Amino acid sequence: MDLRKDGTLNPEQKARILDSVRKASKSKFVIVYHHSHFWVETWGISAPPGRDPRVNRFDTPAWQVRWARELIDAGASLYVAHGEPSLHGVEVYKERPILYGLGNYIFNSVNSPDRYGPLAYYSAVAWCEFVDGKLAALRFRPLVLSLDSAPGPRGIPYLAQGGEATTVLERLVRLSSTHGTNMTIEGETATVVLK
Repeated sequence: MDLRKDGTLNPEQKARILDSVRKASKSKFVIVYHHSHFWVETWGISAPPGRDPRVNRFDTPAWQVRWARELIDAGASLYVAHGEPSLHGVEVYKERPILYGLGNYIFNSVNSPDRYGPLAYYSAVAWCEFVDGKLAALRFRPLVLSLDSAPGPRGIPYLAQGGEATTVLERLVRLSSTHGTNMTIEGETATVVLK
């Protein structure tokens, strides 16, 4: 899907995708998976050498929030986004989960480990439970990705533990709160508090 210079999505492509979701919604469950590289283009002025200077790329863009909700309104059961290499928040909209970005599960970039900054190496695995088509539980386990390329490739995921787990989960909780989502952390798991 194309994001136009005015910050809106290509209307013909939107219409085609929404129509496909409406048709698919006759099924028991519809997952919309959205991969894009259209993150916020706010450029920093004092990034470290070699660092991607898009300082606000960790903010979920407003167009994506609108788009995810339109897809849910069209009949999607679950929206999952990926592409921007960082963890974003979670929203439960009309009792359906919107995962704005879970970060990376594998990130074997040929660039310097500092190219995208340390936050690009934090992510989370989502566990969604649906009962009779309704969201019954939504939990997250934090991941960290290796920065060392020896003995294998850089960017291999590991379950985060201890303080690293807390750091990743607290970030997820904070980012999700901007979408009105409440979460609790117990040990190395974050759980969405469903209404």
